[in-house]
Amino acid sequence: MSKLLPHLIIGFTKWLKQRPGTYADYQVGVATDPEGCLRRVRSLDEVRHHVSRFDIACTADTARRVERYFLDRGMRGASEGGDADSRAVFMYGDSPDSREQKPLPKRLAGRVRPMVSSLSAI
Repeated sequence: MSKLLPHLIIGFTKWLKQRPGTYADYQVGVATDPEGCLRRVRSLDEVRHHVSRFDIACTADTARRVERYFLDRGMRGASEGGDADSRAVFMYGDSPDSREQKPLPKRLAGRVRPMVSSLSAI
């Protein structure tokens, strides 16, 4: 079932709050085949054990808005991309075998936020 913007943001935020680290420790992206993207960057065992997550947005625009929401909070963009019709939003945490060695954008350096402790911040 496809979801609306607030439902996606709340769902991903709840998932993130159960994990260690800051937004900068995670990557977010939009893809046509999120499971395939995740398997390319994570082992199948890690995908099965919830080191990553994806969900389907109601529209491609909603998917990009969810991606932008987390990028604006310091999360890094995943390189998988997707196309103009992609509605699947995915994210995954860094591990030594999946970490992309990309520095934070200059606009975010020094101001990466810790993950929210309350959903009222959304």
